[in-house]
Amino acid sequence: MRLVDNFFLSILSFTLLGYAYGNKGFAYIGITPFYIDSLTFTTAVTVLILRPRWFRLIKDPAVALLTLFMIWGAARTIPFIETYGIDTLRDSVIWAWGLIALAVAHLVRQSLPLHAIVSWYGMTMRWFVAWIPIAFLIYILMGDTLARWPWGPEGGVPIIVFKGGDVGVQLAGILAFLLIIIPASRNTTPLLSAWITLPCWLASFVVAASINRGGFLALLIASVFVTYCARLKRVAVLGLALGLFVMLGAFSAANKVLPEYRRGDRAISVEQLSTNIQSIFTDVDNFGGTGTKHWRLEWWNSIIAYTFDGEYFWTGKGFGINLADDDGFQVTADRSLRSPHNGHLTILARMGVPGFVLWILFLLTLLSRLWKRHKKWKSLGDDFQAGLCIWVLTFLGAAMINATFDVYLEGPMGGIWFWSVVGLALGLINQQTVTKNSHVHCPIKVNPDVRPANSKRFCISR
Repeated sequence: MRLVDNFFLSILSFTLLGYAYGNKGFAYIGITPFYIDSLTFTTAVTVLILRPRWFRLIKDPAVALLTLFMIWGAARTIPFIETYGIDTLRDSVIWAWGLIALAVAHLVRQSLPLHAIVSWYGMTMRWFVAWIPIAFLIYILMGDTLARWPWGPEGGVPIIVFKGGDVGVQLAGILAFLLIIIPASRNTTPLLSAWITLPCWLASFVVAASINRGGFLALLIASVFVTYCARLKRVAVLGLALGLFVMLGAFSAANKVLPEYRRGDRAISVEQLSTNIQSIFTDVDNFGGTGTKHWRLEWWNSIIAYTFDGEYFWTGKGFGINLADDDGFQVTADRSLRSPHNGHLTILARMGVPGFVLWILFLLTLLSRLWKRHKKWKSLGDDFQAGLCIWVLTFLGAAMINATFDVYLEGPMGGIWFWSVVGLALGLINQQTVTKNSHVHCPIKVNPDVRPANSKRFCISR
């Protein structure tokens, strides 16, 4: 069983790295219709089959809600397999990848060292902020000459694909790692030097935020949250860096110092950032993104109408049917668009109100329990465990915001990352339980100097 566990962790580590750096280009490695995410999913299921003790996790409210959510998802998937075939299975990954979360949670709870996870992330993601500007330059300079996987939508998928929303989520996680995890862990493999990381992070921020409004909003809100949780000194350093960056950007824009790259009606520039911010709250003249926003809102209102107020209240339309075709919002010639640019409403449309309610309850329960665990570890003076909770909260928060404006949870580039981090969150919640006045043997000695003044005794037990 340990061999299977190690194989699963190796495959998961490899795919997470590939999805982060290669995005959609990496996702299409495989043989149609089975790609590399199928191998990750299969090994996760194998781990759960060989380790039936994972059922003990169901005692946790978040795991129980996740299990109910997946059971309902299966009920809305199985009846449509005969009609829609492989499309049903591909659409159902939005809930089925929850099994990856359960496998990760079980391994974290049992034996997977948290310092090993943090060290892996610091070592493998240290180059990400430097890679994004390079990947973007390759993407725009080579354009149609880039090698492509011959399968996939729109005549083949380039081996390097740039998605601003996905990058925004990753940048939020890296910022939390930089401000929270590294200062709290002596054994953490650091990212690149701060003098390299911050400028590269800011450059990546401009590129990602200029291209995608959802990614910009996710990164902005997540950054505010993590800087709030960080210590004042680190926040001041980040604020100074951002202030200098804004001043430099304003000066460059006013004097047209920096070159401008246009992608359709959008430009990679400070002005485009301002336009994106305005377009989130109001319409902007001569900006194509306004039309996209109206198209999305009309589709979302249609989904709400035929679920909350219509015939699909209890069941949704199920998995397998092309929602863009059936709802009348298809915009691609090859009909490759299958779901609305909102993962939460995809769940509502396909699983009905019961599935949507289970989904929202699961997310709220997970985030609230993770925040409570952060507070408990903080009260015990364990900055590393408390910091891990903030790191995970930041990533999940950014992912859920981005999923509100993009096809994020439905694809492996975002979905595998999201469910893997959910698994880490569930593992953190269930790894150890902090109890007061407990008579269970305490395997970790707590420094009395960090105990809260109103507590007589704290113990950490399994």
